Amino acid sequence: FAHEAEAVSVWRFGVTDPSVWRLLKDNPPRPLTYVVQAGDTLGALAGRWNTDVRTIAELNDISNVNLLSIGQELRVPRGARDVRGSRLVVTYTVQPGDTLAKLARQWDTDVQTIAELNGIKNPNLLSIGQELRVPGGVTAAPSTPSTPSVAVYTVQAGDNLLTLARRWGTTVDEIARLNGISNPNLVRIGQELRIP
Repeated sequence: FAHEAEAVSVWRFGVTDPSVWRLLKDNPPRPLTYVVQAGDTLGALAGRWNTDVRTIAELNDISNVNLLSIGQELRVPRGARDVRGSRLVVTYTVQPGDTLAKLARQWDTDVQTIAELNGIKNPNLLSIGQELRVPGGVTAAPSTPSTPSVAVYTVQAGDNLLTLARRWGTTVDEIARLNGISNPNLVRIGQELRIP
């Protein structure tokens, strides 16, 4: 991180000092892209990523720094880190048998973080079908899923169901079925898809 490396590789499991694994767990890989959400501004993102508006604008060929579109994908400047210390967030649909404690273990986070992200006052009350925001990443998935999970993904330029199916480890048919898509060759930029 001190050298702004995009990634780090560790080999020889069992020989590597355990402190290296703790360091990597506490410092997840920095996302290379970010999908613009409602309320985002370049100024807010610059503050969040500990960089400046001009750097983000130049990296993304943005001529009007006051104009962002929800769903727009931005390249994150090299070396930028989320100074809030959180990771990107994905949406998860509560399945039968889910608890916040179980989800926290699956997503490598804690109950308090999920509760705060979702404004949950009583962490013992979840409803099947309830959508939760969970720390992860655009392509994150639970480390030990025991029930099927569904993420919500916003279609970006260049996406198609085949590339999304490969990225998420599912099939075109499954994504189409889950989203009621009759023609799997037609998806539009900004469309929200439920991905198993």
